[in-house]
Amino acid sequence: MPFIPEMVIRCTRGIAGAHRAVLEKLPRLRPRPTALFSYNDLWCVGVLKALHELGWRVPEDISLMGCDDLELSAFLVPPLSTVFQDPYAIGSRGVELLVEQLRAPSDQPWAPRRIVLQPELRVRASTAPPRKP
Repeated sequence: MPFIPEMVIRCTRGIAGAHRAVLEKLPRLRPRPTALFSYNDLWCVGVLKALHELGWRVPEDISLMGCDDLELSAFLVPPLSTVFQDPYAIGSRGVELLVEQLRAPSDQPWAPRRIVLQPELRVRASTAPPRKP
């Protein structure tokens, strides 16, 4: 699926910003999107409210996905599909790298590394295959 910059809905921070941006921009998007991916789960609260106000049903008319898997995500209506990134694993790996760097000789250059921590897809009721036109 190609990336279409015009399909990105930018907003100010927070639930209210996400709500306002979706209300203003989503009805004008063409072609009509079949899914939204939000910056985080918390902003999905505002997105869900905007979709409800626009009369769009989740996931029948549009799928919604967040990122973080906050505790509230499973309690939204519908429960939110999300991408979980383990904050403990991220923090502990960061501390390990910091300690390693602090213990390294001061004349030894620090070599950048690529570290991949596997995210986990948590599928709930806010996503479904797109409807046929």
